[in-house]
Amino acid sequence: MNYIQSKWMATLLVILFICMVGQVVIHWNTNIKSVVFNGIGALCIGTALLIICKRKQI
Repeated sequence: MNYIQSKWMATLLVILFICMVGQVVIHWNTNIKSVVFNGIGALCIGTALLIICKRKQI
């Protein structure tokens, strides 16, 4: 695996973890708009991780 790819994957995983923790905290305060925004962001980051993994395998 390329060093740059692994660095990007690690960065995106950390951001995704922060999004997951943010979802729980936002749900605690029940702010629906923030939950939707954070969920969309988490989906985009997860998709980016999948794309990086697919490129690594090719």
